[in-house]
Amino acid sequence: MDYGHVEVWFLNPNVSDHSPIVIQVSTRPPFGPKTFRLFKTVLEHPKFEGILTTLWSKRYTSTRIRQLWRKLKALKIGLKDLNTYLASYSPKLQTTRQSLEIVQSKMKTQPLNNVLIEQELVLLSDIRKWSLVEEKVCKQKSRINWDNSGDANTKFFHAQMKIRSNKNTITSIYTSNVIKLQDPKLVEE
Repeated sequence: MDYGHVEVWFLNPNVSDHSPIVIQVSTRPPFGPKTFRLFKTVLEHPKFEGILTTLWSKRYTSTRIRQLWRKLKALKIGLKDLNTYLASYSPKLQTTRQSLEIVQSKMKTQPLNNVLIEQELVLLSDIRKWSLVEEKVCKQKSRINWDNSGDANTKFFHAQMKIRSNKNTITSIYTSNVIKLQDPKLVEE
């Protein structure tokens, strides 16, 4: 069974000599828009250097720290589309695999069709590309430094990603009046 999130509270014993424990198993609540994270795959993209050069060469008239802030803000906006494009690897990988399956099933009846052979080669290349992007993004999200040989797709790797994701989640908080807030919007405030 897969548990998205487990939360435990230890209550006061009151008249008993045992402390009751409340265990809540639930899915992680949504907490608004995600913060911008620059994936390392963006830095390796051919368009990255051009975007960086164009935006960094702009001149602003203000203090140096203000110029740096404006350049970084412009760079964030400029890289957001590229970052989003590369971060949406999962559906691209899935549709490419489905297309490959269709092409390969057609190749069973027409094994010498050059168009199908060419399509298969292009799709296999795309699958390798998006699988590599997926692996790099997952490794970056897990924040574990892997050896050059890597640990692609092990149980440990995915467990570490899940642990990291759950550690960074705040599902409830107590106010100064000792009132427990569980609504995601109230917790965020």
